[in-house]
Formats: sequence, C-alpha cells, structure tokens
Amino acid sequence: MSLLALRDVSKSFGPIEVLHNVDLALEPGEVHALIGENGAGKSTIMKILGGFLDPSAGEILMDGAPLRFAGGPEAEARGIVVIHQEFNLAPDLGVAANIFLGREAGGWRLDLAAMRRQTAALLQRLDCAIPPDALIGELSVPDRQMVEIAKALSRNARVLIMDEPSAVLTHREVGTLYAQIDRLRAEGVAILYCSHRLDEVAHLADRITVLRDGRVVRQALRGELTEDDMATAMVGRELQDFYPPKGQPGGALALEVRGLSVPGRVRDVSLSLRECEVLGIAGLVGSGRTELAEGIVGLRPASGEIRVAGRPVAIRELRDAFAAGLAYLTEDRKEAGLLLDKGLRENLTLATLDRFGGFHNGAGVVKRRGTRRS
Repeated sequence: MSLLALRDVSKSFGPIEVLHNVDLALEPGEVHALIGENGAGKSTIMKILGGFLDPSAGEILMDGAPLRFAGGPEAEARGIVVIHQEFNLAPDLGVAANIFLGREAGGWRLDLAAMRRQTAALLQRLDCAIPPDALIGELSVPDRQMVEIAKALSRNARVLIMDEPSAVLTHREVGTLYAQIDRLRAEGVAILYCSHRLDEVAHLADRITVLRDGRVVRQALRGELTEDDMATAMVGRELQDFYPPKGQPGGALALEVRGLSVPGRVRDVSLSLRECEVLGIAGLVGSGRTELAEGIVGLRPASGEIRVAGRPVAIRELRDAFAAGLAYLTEDRKEAGLLLDKGLRENLTLATLDRFGGFHNGAGVVKRRGTRRS
C-alpha cells in the first residue's frame, strides 16, 4: 500500500487546467523523482501533496484512505514535510528559533537551551558549522538551505517532499544531503525529489515520473532511463544537441579586473573575460565568490582597477555598473532581486527607471505608459 498517492488528479486555475488526470504514488523507503520542464506542473503537484492546494478533481490518498487537507499545517501534522525551493525562514530570527517556530520547546515557558541543543545536534548531523543563534538574515544562501533541511529533519517526517534542495549547495554539501536521503530512505521515509539535475535523479531515484504539460508521460524504475532518455521525455523530442559545441575563445576583452579587494572578504583578485566567453568562478561557501561579484558591480566597497572593453571605469554603486554595461543577477532572487508585491512591469523596468522617470510638482514620478510599452 502506498504511503501517499494522487489518483486521477486534475487542477485548474480558472479556465486553465494545469494538471490532467495525474496518478502518482509514494512508497515507504523509496526516493521517487519528479522531473519536467519549467511549467510542467511539478510545483502544483508538490503543493497539493503538501496541503497548500486542493485538487479540482481526483483524490489524495494516505495509507490507502482518501483525505483532504485543511492546509499545510494539517498535512505536516500527518507527517508530510516540504522543503521549499523558496526559503520559508524568518530573517530576523535565529537558526534555532526558525527550526522550532510554532512548536517551541517548553510551551509557554520556552526552553531556549533545549532548542539550541537540538538545533546543534541537527546541524552536526548535516556536517554544518552554523551557530544555533546565528540570524538567518546574516547567513549565505547555501547555509539557509541547510537550515531548511535541518528544519525538515526535525519534524520526523513520514513523507518528505524536496523541491530543488541541491540547487544552491556546494559539492561537499550535496554529498551530505545524499547521505541524509539514504538514512531517511533506510528509516522508511517516502521521499519525493524534484530536481532539474538529471545526474542527481539517475543517482538517487528508485522510481522516476516525467511530467510534460501537466500530464504524466513516462514512469520508470531505477536504471531504465538514461539522462538523455529523461530529457527526451521531458521535452517530447530527441535532443541532438543536449550540450551544443562550445565556440572558440579569443574575442576582444570585455571585462578586466586587476587587484580587486573587498575589505575582510576578498584580497587582490585579477581576472579577465572575453566576448563570447563564459568565465566560471568556483569556491567553497565563504570563499568570497559572492563578495567578489558584489565588489565588481559596486554593491560592496572595493579597491582595484576595473576595465570594460579596454576602458577604465569607476564603479562606486550599482548604477555605475549599469552605465558601464555590467548587469548583475543576485544570488537570492527572492530577497534581493525582485519586488514580490509588484508586477512584471515594475520589476522588468526597475533597473532602467532613469529612462522612464521625470518630475511633477517637485516630486519624482514614473511614466507608466513608457514602462508598459517597454
């Protein structure tokens, strides 16, 4: 008997049907990978299983019995825990407070020492040196992901739903994650693992379900699908150029950085980037990768020389980088890259407001008609 299952489930948002008659079963002690392109319906399935959405048709079954969840907390009370791709953490609280938020040890007397001890044990299990009292808002993105994993482990899950858990982790941290998945599998936990990394799926999954356009198009057991087979099932056609041939390097210098230092973070870094070239910057968490990028684009005080297309430029803030032709994608899109309470128009034109701005009665205004056209 499956621990948790969807039977003939469909989901519509208004007139748009995004899931079509989906069958999916999670077995105890099994890693079940759910894969598909963006928009295939993976997140909708995870939200239905986690109690955050109701199906429009079909059934959710747990231990063979049909049920409907009143919300995410009820699903969690039944042992269904979700590790969200978007962090579900309070940035102004510490690690221990986040892990036990809403179920604090000691009840109204609040046993902080017990929560710290349990948090330290969870983080040690993950081979993670984060202090239990560290503020979430001061942690790196990979460290926040490890806190999310620790929070899930603290809940003694029967079903664990993992949405891209390795996306921001280093190679060492991914190895730790795999070890925890193997331990949970051995304890009989059913794991739904969603990832775009097909090598991970091939390594971890006991069973694979492929979604395309809201429909299950393939189900297979471990070893029955190669990575190319998975990709073909996801897109519905053969991929002749899964990794297209790389172009030849040697274009003109687009960016040069000489002796760049960010106080306390980065010291004397030089690099060069040519046109039509991808330059990778690698390092462990805390090595200074993010701080280097932020120093180049003016988000951190930095010293050194920066040249764009051979010309020296002075970059003291982000607008200087934009003016020089440099764009920056933040590590944490949700917290530092988007205005979540605004629409596409505001977000897509945010970096170029000088093109749409003006003054009226002494106050700055944005010309909405221009932003709409853009």
